[in-house]
Amino acid sequence: MSASRPRGQLSWLWVALGLGLGLALVASLLLGYRSLSPAALLGWSQDLTLRHLILEYRLPRMLIAPVCGAALAVSGCLLQSLTRNPLAAPDVLGVNAAASFCVVLALFIQPDLGLGWLNGLAFVAALAMTRLLLWLLGREGARHSLLRLPLLGSVLAMLFAALTQTLNTLDPATQDQALSWLTGNIAGRSLRQFWAALPWLLLAVVGLWRLWGKLDLFYLGDAQIRTLGQDPDTLRRQAVLISSLLVAAVVGVIGPIGFIGLLVPRMALRLSTNGNSASGHRHWLPLAALLGALLLTLADLLARFIYYPEDIPAGVVTALLGGPAFLFLLYRQRGRADGAG
Repeated sequence: MSASRPRGQLSWLWVALGLGLGLALVASLLLGYRSLSPAALLGWSQDLTLRHLILEYRLPRMLIAPVCGAALAVSGCLLQSLTRNPLAAPDVLGVNAAASFCVVLALFIQPDLGLGWLNGLAFVAALAMTRLLLWLLGREGARHSLLRLPLLGSVLAMLFAALTQTLNTLDPATQDQALSWLTGNIAGRSLRQFWAALPWLLLAVVGLWRLWGKLDLFYLGDAQIRTLGQDPDTLRRQAVLISSLLVAAVVGVIGPIGFIGLLVPRMALRLSTNGNSASGHRHWLPLAALLGALLLTLADLLARFIYYPEDIPAGVVTALLGGPAFLFLLYRQRGRADGAG
């Protein structure tokens, strides 16, 4: 079993990632269809056109990308810890797809529905989907259900994706409205949408803070958790609630973003502990949040130049980069399962 990295190495890692995120955020303000110089950025308030560009386009993207990336990464950490499965994530388990279907259904019924309602519906769908998976998980033996969980989630995700496509086919107006949202697009989002998601994020932060000292109990069995005076079912419900809040906030603003919640927790685990999750969440979750913020910000920057001068959705970039990585993880997980059998 590998130990945590030395404190000095972790400190340098935090500094490097923090500097990288800072540079990426500055680049998010400067780069795009109209690139800006640092001097022009300093004098933005004197130019009405430049002020409109920054306040309406660049600043929302600079805020939304890192916050949503961090939220997805932490949600993935909670799901992987809760299920003890490195392939668990909001997109792989169908949580994103369920929330997306619920939002598109709402737009199909009422196209003018407010952002607050959309966030609420996304939360309910994410929570219901996660609870369904955990219920199905408890219907089989622990070993087999943990291995089958990603497959079960993928099947349910395909089902919800088919239902979403059906709604879009029935109503072209809904398809036009939902297309950029369904691909996980950060471009064009406004500060108003960011503020609408903020209450959900704050609730999740408060819940995570209250659960913080108990997260490592997920590495123990139910009997051991009870001997420590805790109810394992209550801990699971709280973790599911926090994860669903985080997913709902992201889906309600930018739509489903794939692979951040799957890959970033594994990357953070490798960086902080050499792969030993039992060394605790206190390093794992904050590092995953920072890494998720950095990667989604970089994906949004890359999306501005792949098909320049047009933007492509950041969700397309994460899918292009994350798809091969997910197949690699799936192959490794299958190899370990075959070896254990």
